[in-house]
Amino acid sequence: MIVYVNGDSYSTVSDGKTYADFLGERFNCPVKNSAVSGSCNSRIFRTSLRDLLELTKDHSDILAVIQLSFPLRTEIWDENISNNRFINDGE
Repeated sequence: MIVYVNGDSYSTVSDGKTYADFLGERFNCPVKNSAVSGSCNSRIFRTSLRDLLELTKDHSDILAVIQLSFPLRTEIWDENISNNRFINDGE
């Protein structure tokens, strides 16, 4: 089993452990936390789908926790800016 978490800052920012860490400890399994501060729902859905398709190659039991952002938060694409902040988030 693996715990997969994606979302915005509520899923990734903490002074200690995130809720993804607690879930991993509770179920005694590895955690993949793809959350990124400032994410919009489009990025969360897009990267979750890509990540989960990849995870199914090695894991048959996945607990996925998807935390959505504010509905009005949007994204801007600028192909001239190289940004390594978002992994697995190409066009």
